[in-house]
Amino acid sequence: MHLQLRQCCTMRMAMRLETKLVFQTDAPPDAQRGFTGLKIAHEILLRLEVPGLLVGGLARKAWTGGHRGTLSGRKDVDVIVLSRFSEKHPSRFEGGIDWWMTDDPDVGPTNGNGCELIYTVEIRNPLAPGLHLAVPNFLWAWRREELSFFRKRKFGRDTRTPRIRPEPLILEYPLPPERSLEWRFIARDRWH
Repeated sequence: MHLQLRQCCTMRMAMRLETKLVFQTDAPPDAQRGFTGLKIAHEILLRLEVPGLLVGGLARKAWTGGHRGTLSGRKDVDVIVLSRFSEKHPSRFEGGIDWWMTDDPDVGPTNGNGCELIYTVEIRNPLAPGLHLAVPNFLWAWRREELSFFRKRKFGRDTRTPRIRPEPLILEYPLPPERSLEWRFIARDRWH
């Protein structure tokens, strides 16, 4: 028995929807987006005197978007807080930001929804307090690993690195110096 084209498309769409539910987490309630969210995140990090790293869809869009307008309200703001001291962590979803934090080097940063990243970031050289933009090689290595881990390739997702802009659309916040951060994936056996 052969499936008709319509049945195949419906099945493929259903499989993509199922995997998307596992792969994405909800945005914070009252999520701040775009440049407003970036400014709020930066101010909170300065107040706490801790550096943070912009990651996620907004960070990737900063390197691939056609113009700054594409960043204005499209994506929520995901920030990894680069401190292991919980007293230097913002409260859950503070300011409408999706904060990712951990105080254990063997546990990936977790957001307010309890979702854990499959990688962790360590500071090798001191960074100034405030928001920093992740460099593209980090962002796409993380993305490829996430897609591979969640087996998105089976469903036709493209895992190639898109065309990267020579400079990001977000110029207000610095890039960390080349060797100031180190990242590693958390043991995969914890995730099965």
